[in-house]
Amino acid sequence: MSQLQNHNSSLFTIECEDIILREYRFEDLDDLYHLTWQPHFHEFLLDWNVSKEQREEWILDYEIHDNKRFLDAVAKDGNIGELRLRLGIISKDSGEFIGVCGTGILDKVSPPNREIYQLAENTRDLSHADESASVEA
Repeated sequence: MSQLQNHNSSLFTIECEDIILREYRFEDLDDLYHLTWQPHFHEFLLDWNVSKEQREEWILDYEIHDNKRFLDAVAKDGNIGELRLRLGIISKDSGEFIGVCGTGILDKVSPPNREIYQLAENTRDLSHADESASVEA
């Protein structure tokens, strides 16, 4: 079993009423790429609209590994330091990847904003944002 296959079988997930929050998988690449090119996404995540090749490099070389480091730190002693957790927001009704949420300080966003929640334009249902925000808090 490859490291990527092993990762997919042990993903961190949080099940909510209408959505599932879960670690990114490589299979999320296309959905994440298209989501980050939606105009409303750039309001807070200014530099996320990159080429698909760059997005692939980030998801494989950084985001999946950084999520594992974050979860390992939580399990070990709770000291996450500067680590970030980035999760996909999945609709329970459709199974679609409809957004992202995460923790971490964004340099381009004024304090005290720590968590960022972005939903796909066609699913910008505030109840989903509220649901993911209450779980992350």
